[in-house]
Amino acid sequence: MCFKRRFRTILAWFFLAQTSSSAFSQWSPPITPHPIYSNRYALILISAPDISGRLAEARATALIYSKQLGLLSFKTAIVGGIGRPEFDRRVREASAAIPQGAEVALIVVGTAASSGRELFVVPSDAVGNLDTQAAAAETEALRLSSIQRRLLDRSPREFVSLIEDCRENGERCSASALDSEPRGSAVAMIRNGLTSRSTAREAELSALIQPGLNYEQFFSVLSQKIGALQGVVIRATSLSSTFRFVPSDFFDLLPSECFQIDPLADPMTALNPGLAAKIEACERAASDWPSVWQYHLRLKAGKEQLAYQRAVASCDRPTAASSYAAAYPDGRYAGTVEQFRQSCLNRPRPTAAPPVAPPEAPVVRQTRPVEASELEPPVRVTPSFSCARASTSSERTICSDSSLARLDRQLTVLYSRAVDNLSNSSRRALIVAQKQWIQERDQCGSSVGCIARAYTQRIGALR
Repeated sequence: MCFKRRFRTILAWFFLAQTSSSAFSQWSPPITPHPIYSNRYALILISAPDISGRLAEARATALIYSKQLGLLSFKTAIVGGIGRPEFDRRVREASAAIPQGAEVALIVVGTAASSGRELFVVPSDAVGNLDTQAAAAETEALRLSSIQRRLLDRSPREFVSLIEDCRENGERCSASALDSEPRGSAVAMIRNGLTSRSTAREAELSALIQPGLNYEQFFSVLSQKIGALQGVVIRATSLSSTFRFVPSDFFDLLPSECFQIDPLADPMTALNPGLAAKIEACERAASDWPSVWQYHLRLKAGKEQLAYQRAVASCDRPTAASSYAAAYPDGRYAGTVEQFRQSCLNRPRPTAAPPVAPPEAPVVRQTRPVEASELEPPVRVTPSFSCARASTSSERTICSDSSLARLDRQLTVLYSRAVDNLSNSSRRALIVAQKQWIQERDQCGSSVGCIARAYTQRIGALR
């Protein structure tokens, strides 16, 4: 039996020697590229023999970690589920492909075997159950310390190790095995036998994605979560105080339409268009990252701003204003919505048209030549302000366009009427809002379309 095994090993090494290993193509790009935190690598090792479904379960776990770390802007590579010679070769290639100065996380899924002094990664062709046969690990498995040294040869800026499970002769391994590894900063989780791997993994991932935790703090949070499941987390004596799976400002610096929603937007700014797409971006982000409060804060603010936009869009939809008041009784825009509702109630109602007299019989009149004066264009409409004193490009554009001037006069009438109908405090608030709106309008420059949209939105808000 031993002869056959050695023969297969020799053949495997001979085959590998004929295979070029100049490039490693198994590094997957990050799912979420980050403009700042980009030089990050996570090497995920599968430590499981091909028996009793353990390898299939470990592979599934590796994919879960790869996706989660990819979302955190890590380039990821999964190595394992293969024989020892091929396993070792791929680890060498993966290590060589990591640039110097990177952040590196080594993740071991499945179960690492311990001899008391060393930890071992189990290949798929390992003979026997190394969880309970620590002595066999020396010949059947790969030393974790050797793999760590290859990664440290790349001079990483940060380097940590995370072991999903660790056993020595069927019992939990000791922390001394972690301290024997080079440059420490290793954490190992040992689940309770009655707790499923999936439950323990969910607890581990929930700690991993918490923003701002350095590796020391990550260990503390993980210990609490696994301890609640009757499991244990062990650590090396020294843990990194600077490595973070999720830096504190990771999400703030991540490009996203969701972050275009300003939770502190004033009533005029909150009327900006395109809010629905930004809310959808927040909903996707909040679903992917349920623990990230920034997404939930902006999602809540976006929904309120959308309800506010609908509430002040038209006096012909009074239910929109009442819906906002019911959903957000203490909302940021509650005062503005109430002012709008009152202005709608106080607006003059159209009077009934007088009875129409029956049409008279047409009278045939003698035609006459059209005078030249009748062909002159109608009198040009001027805005409410003096065009001679126009100081901005927006004002000059309004003076040169009758349709814009007509909108300006219409807005002036509505604004004056609203000011007259308000109390002193509400009047001051409306005056401030009008000045802010004029500043927004002037940002349109000479764009006729932009100016027209600004007037239309403001007229709708004042009606």
